[in-house]
Amino acid sequence: MGASLFTTVSKTLPAVTRGAVAVIVEQIPEYRSVDSREHHHLVERQLGALLDGLEDGRGPSDLDLASARELGGVRALHGLELRHIISAYHLGYEFLWMRLSRRAAAEGTEMSLALLAAVDTFWMWTARVSTAAADGHAAVTAEEQIQRAEAGHRFVSNLYAGQAEHESTARLAQSVGFNPTASFTVIALPSAEQDRDTRQILERLARLLRVPSYVESRGNAVQLLLQTADREAVLQHTGDLPAGVGVSATRSGLGGLALALRDSDAAMALAAQTGAHVIDYERSWLPTILLGHRTEIAPFITPRTSTIKSHLADAVLAFAGNGFSVATAGEILHVHPNTVRYRLDRWHLVTGWDVRSLNGLQSSLAFLQISASSPLDRRG
Repeated sequence: MGASLFTTVSKTLPAVTRGAVAVIVEQIPEYRSVDSREHHHLVERQLGALLDGLEDGRGPSDLDLASARELGGVRALHGLELRHIISAYHLGYEFLWMRLSRRAAAEGTEMSLALLAAVDTFWMWTARVSTAAADGHAAVTAEEQIQRAEAGHRFVSNLYAGQAEHESTARLAQSVGFNPTASFTVIALPSAEQDRDTRQILERLARLLRVPSYVESRGNAVQLLLQTADREAVLQHTGDLPAGVGVSATRSGLGGLALALRDSDAAMALAAQTGAHVIDYERSWLPTILLGHRTEIAPFITPRTSTIKSHLADAVLAFAGNGFSVATAGEILHVHPNTVRYRLDRWHLVTGWDVRSLNGLQSSLAFLQISASSPLDRRG
């Protein structure tokens, strides 16, 4: 009698398939990108195989499982997530089971008992076929990730090698998922003892920002390349990263990305030098550039005295940061303007730099901005 039930429903398989596909597309909108004709064909084949298995009281054959693995891989190439594929199998199978249940109820008790006896077989199919599809999806996804990593490594290497304008670099950009003409921002983070940990931190950030991205390990750093990201959102999230972050300027095109990679390197170096949590190249471009030429400019940013009282440096920064006004600097520091004048004079005496002159101000600020916890005496 059970065979009669499954055979009867098999005769309506095209209609069952249409209903199952309609439910899948409604519940999983991502399937709208799948070719409709192909989708109908594959669902009909899957449901037909399940009906045969239920009729014979057997689990899926090796051929059925191979078909499910292949389909999982195909759907991975279509960009569908594994959870969508598993859900689609479940929805299709559930739709068929509902048709079987209604038919059995209409036919009477014997049919219902026959269907009840097939429950274990039904769940066997659901579990084994879903697992096979997951295996196929995982295999293709892993291969795609390897290929993407290889393409990404060549892509970044080309950019550092000055080949941003080469056609091959543009093709590599597209294979990684980037639009070569869009804008880019790069975040650099010193690699942890376990490079994988740093990569995972940046990959989580990329998922939060929901923009095209790529993570590359290079030397002592891991870089996150982001496309058309909201800059303020990027800076907001970098506060949650480990210390020593370098953020590039936002630049356009692959030539701009090549510069942004170097921006992030330089900003990260300045963060390490100064102990800053985050250095944003757009806001700190001058000291970042100066740090890269520290050897050349050393004669001009080395003070006469090796140890300088910190309150003198505070006076310089308050004076320079507030319109070169001694009165305003005094208000900021909560001291009398004459005290500010005295401290600026003392700064001139111990460093050799008069901050009231352009050259003296430049040397003073360069020294303060790029020196690692500048040799300032914090004891007052």
